[in-house]
Amino acid sequence: MINPMSPVQHVQLTVRLPVQYAQEGAAVIAHTPGIDVSSHGASRAAALAALIEAMQLWFMSCYERGELDAALKSCGFQSVPNGGDPLQDMIDVPVPLATLAHVPEARAY
Repeated sequence: MINPMSPVQHVQLTVRLPVQYAQEGAAVIAHTPGIDVSSHGASRAAALAALIEAMQLWFMSCYERGELDAALKSCGFQSVPNGGDPLQDMIDVPVPLATLAHVPEARAY
């Protein structure tokens, strides 16, 4: 028997985005220009970790509101055949999703 409270299926999308860094005083600023989200930290690694968390929250919030496609389109994104500029610094942002057996809306699609 399947436990109705356990996730039935896990999916993780990974979004690859360009990242730019700037130094402002003692802080390092990490910024994704396409979506215009920034974060900061005491080091480049700390700024990057904070930016990835901010981007995960941005994607999950858009997804949960049913507005991810509209949000990406409003940022100017469209489908392209290849993954972008290989010379630009890029970050991978994992976006975890799960389908729950006990949620009727999850089974309706």
